[in-house]
Amino acid sequence: MKEKEQKIVEGMNNNDRILEILLNIVREKYKDDVSLVCCYGSYVNGTANENSDIDFYFIPKTDKAWELSKTFILNGIGYDFWGTNWERLERIADFDDTFVSLVDGAKIIYSNSKEDEARFINLKQRINETVNSPVNSDMLSKALSHINQAENYYFSLISNENHERKKLDAGGVLLEISDAVCLMNNSFLRYGIKKHLQELSELKHLPNQFIENYKGIINSKSNPDIEKVCFDFIKYAKELYEKLNIKIVSKKKPKDCLCGLYEEISSNWNKLYNACDDNNYELAFITGIFLQDTLDSVLHECGLEQLDFLSKYDCGNLDNYKEAAKNAENKFIFYLEEYEIPVSRYDTIEEFENAMLIK
Repeated sequence: MKEKEQKIVEGMNNNDRILEILLNIVREKYKDDVSLVCCYGSYVNGTANENSDIDFYFIPKTDKAWELSKTFILNGIGYDFWGTNWERLERIADFDDTFVSLVDGAKIIYSNSKEDEARFINLKQRINETVNSPVNSDMLSKALSHINQAENYYFSLISNENHERKKLDAGGVLLEISDAVCLMNNSFLRYGIKKHLQELSELKHLPNQFIENYKGIINSKSNPDIEKVCFDFIKYAKELYEKLNIKIVSKKKPKDCLCGLYEEISSNWNKLYNACDDNNYELAFITGIFLQDTLDSVLHECGLEQLDFLSKYDCGNLDNYKEAAKNAENKFIFYLEEYEIPVSRYDTIEEFENAMLIK
């Protein structure tokens, strides 16, 4: 080894040398098989300590590249040089995968071509555009999916008597709600679990009692305590979601939400009425669920008052239920008239035929 190269190696720490060894292998044996090699995490963002590993990955260009995957331990420190595909990185750029720092916080240390490099930079730009945009319905929808998953963990938590398992489910609640809160802020965790609560606490929109409940999940000692704090953690996240969602959906015009809906669901009202008249309580209930869910969703979307009738359901007395459904239908028709939304209605087949011919 030349003297100059020897001095460079001596000045390197183990992580630098590991990186150099792997990059040499890529250049010598896989230069046409790897699109990019990237580093992220503490090695890049300045939070590394003497026991830190390197967070690094590669993007294969051919199947041969997967041979590069390597896990090992050096001087007691574990390493994982792993591969991921462009498809996952695309999902990350769209915030469908919440490991956003994998792209945004990454540094390219090897590229096969300018095209590969440009493709990666484009993903970073997409993330940046999202972060700097107002919260929108798409991001809120992604947040809601995490809230729903948190509820799944909660149901598992309350149905399991094993305290250790409850802690695990509570951890699932904590992480899913944390992801949901990031998405409700068009943001993500740049430092992973290292500064988890610190980064979350700095977000603009936080659920009520967020920090207290976050710590409560970690510090809860009894089963009733952990169930209560997880319940509140989810409840307040849902309240934040509703608050942000109303601000967005209130901008939508009723005409955009309601046009054509009455024609679509009117047969279900008739089905409900007939079921009530026939005392078919099963069909009356199931049809009512569909109608109520549709009305709740659409009226919420355009900021109109909800039309509840399902709460009046009583399998022993369907008359009040039917009357409540009729009142809801009449109120819905009133909304259509108020916002001058026409209903495509024909009294005869000839009228329908003529209307279709005119089109």
